[in-house]
Amino acid sequence: MISSTRNTNSTQHTDDVVRAVADLLPFPTTLDADMGGTWYLQIDLGNRGGEDNPHDRAGIEPDSAQPVWWIDIDGGERTLVSEYDIDTNPTVIARWIANQAAAAGCPAAATN
Repeated sequence: MISSTRNTNSTQHTDDVVRAVADLLPFPTTLDADMGGTWYLQIDLGNRGGEDNPHDRAGIEPDSAQPVWWIDIDGGERTLVSEYDIDTNPTVIARWIANQAAAAGCPAAATN
């Protein structure tokens, strides 16, 4: 259930932007909703270990103090933060995610 304080229009817009970015990535990904936190879609960048290990992910949380795109490596052991916000062209975001994911060795980027 979405919190009563959440703007569902904002959620839909955020999810639409995340989908647009994911579609532009040069490698296959899946989308997951962060059901334990923000509820926004996130881009799954793969798992570095066993099935129970956390996945690398990319996303944006427009409700945060500084709503910028980020990549969590190994379940958040390391976080890469961009200077880009939700209004940045999805092509620019996809390029940033692809470059950072490749440099960080995200499993999804290795399938390219």
